[in-house]
Amino acid sequence: MYNFNPILKLKCPQGLIQAIASVFPNAEHRLCVKHIHENMKSQFKGGVYKDMLWNAARATIVVEFNKKMAQLKSYNSAAYDWLIKISAKQ
Repeated sequence: MYNFNPILKLKCPQGLIQAIASVFPNAEHRLCVKHIHENMKSQFKGGVYKDMLWNAARATIVVEFNKKMAQLKSYNSAAYDWLIKISAKQ
């Protein structure tokens, strides 16, 4: 029988992804665009960033995603640099 302990002891919230990965090593992990935007808007305020983020997130093919990310980069390279640190798979 598989024993599962649902209590995760984390040193900080940033370790949540790694903690979940250690408990569920074969599970695919994705980030919520809403939460990415919540974190992003602390540095980059304005509806244009939200729209650009969602446009990139809604892209269904890689070429379209890259085009939307290039638009963000031309608008604000710092916002692009912040966002590109998150894997496109997520």
